[in-house]
Amino acid sequence: TAPSEVEIGEIFKVEVNAINSGEVKIENVVGEIFLPAGLSILGSAVKNVGVISGGKEKKIFWQVKGKTAGKYIISVSISGVVNGDAVSAGGSKLILVNEKTPPGRSPNVFENFFDFLEKWFGKQG
Repeated sequence: TAPSEVEIGEIFKVEVNAINSGEVKIENVVGEIFLPAGLSILGSAVKNVGVISGGKEKKIFWQVKGKTAGKYIISVSISGVVNGDAVSAGGSKLILVNEKTPPGRSPNVFENFFDFLEKWFGKQG
């Protein structure tokens, strides 16, 4: 999970819930996050989780910062070993990094609509 939108400079959490739905433990579990150039990681991109017993889960999270406005895909990969065989899973999330809102001004979802109405009715009069 991660927020869908953040502002430039905002630090946010990317969290993965690694679930072992089997009965056998998964060993040497490692989580890794992959970020495009417009985002940066605070800390390590690789997290060693250790063991996840059968039917258990562990949360893995990273602190990420939006550096440049734009749309970015964040990808994560979880891998481990079950009875000597490698297993892995992964996922991704699209996130939008917005320009900062000027101080003293809160964003308004209806702002563009009201601007349109004002211009439209201004032209009608």
